[in-house]
Amino acid sequence: MASIVRQRYAIQSEGGTMSERKSRRGWTGVLVLLIALIFVVLIRLLLPSSFRGETLPNPNGYDDLIAASKTVTGNVLTVTELEKADTEELRALIGKNREALARASVGLGRQSVVALAKSPSVEAHFENFGALRTLGRLLACEAALIDLEGHAPEAARLYGNVIRYGRAISDGGVLPERLAEGPVQHAGLQGLNRLIPTLSANESQQLAKEFERLDRDREPLAHVFDRDLEFNLARGGWPARAAYYLHRKSMQTMLSPAKAAAEKADRLNQIWLRLFASALALRAYRLDHPDAPVPPTLDALVPTYLEAVPFDPFSQGPLKFKVQGDTVQVYSVGSNGRDDGGTVSPSRNPAEGDLRLESP
Repeated sequence: MASIVRQRYAIQSEGGTMSERKSRRGWTGVLVLLIALIFVVLIRLLLPSSFRGETLPNPNGYDDLIAASKTVTGNVLTVTELEKADTEELRALIGKNREALARASVGLGRQSVVALAKSPSVEAHFENFGALRTLGRLLACEAALIDLEGHAPEAARLYGNVIRYGRAISDGGVLPERLAEGPVQHAGLQGLNRLIPTLSANESQQLAKEFERLDRDREPLAHVFDRDLEFNLARGGWPARAAYYLHRKSMQTMLSPAKAAAEKADRLNQIWLRLFASALALRAYRLDHPDAPVPPTLDALVPTYLEAVPFDPFSQGPLKFKVQGDTVQVYSVGSNGRDDGGTVSPSRNPAEGDLRLESP
């Protein structure tokens, strides 16, 4: 009897020992996984993060534009100063920058993609940002000089170059470069607006097609947001990555107003490009059909003058237009989403009234 009791006790003791061993093995596994997770996080934070960026064309027009921007000399006028400049002042400025303008012309004739992957840091990437913006103002000065000298077709082509330049220095780039496209585009469109009444049907049609292409090829802003984040995390080092991963939700909330403002500005840039494409296409149509009435809708311009009817993101429908005397007014309902019949806000506030352009 005593022997049986001893055997049972031995079995129970052995069973207890096996249970304890299983428990220890389970906790050991958890600890190993925790250490591995910490190791992965540390590696992700401490090791340099790779950033490939967009595929670069060869040759890359962006490289030519960077090189051109570094040779600009003299006091390049702002858009506001340009409105008051005289011919001699502009001739002196352009004369000193023939080399820069020639190199910029080469760059504009090539596909251009911002070379983000070549930048070792965020700071290094933006070293050329100011010089590129100055080159954009120089291109506007060149167009204004030709305009003042009375060569309207050539001036229109050069104002078109200014608009193309804004896209050339932003494609494949980060958010500041995308936002910089707007002021450059504005300078080109502002100058071109004065010349529309002088353009022939063919000149108007070519510019309309070019602006339509620029609009069609515009990269979605969401892609730019993603690239901007990826680039800053890759080049900001482990402190930037640690801050983002630890406070991702709060950082996204904090950046939400800035993203909304960027989306609004980008949408306005897009609308103005579409308004100009429509106004130029309408002018070409009216010059080609001098005895015909103005078409009831923009659909009549497709496909000869436009590939598709421009879309108004504010109304979720096509851009609108109406005949006003000898001109046709093309307009968007604006950010308030209300059709005011082409009436522009007295304060020129884009949040009020419509956005309008006249097609003579």
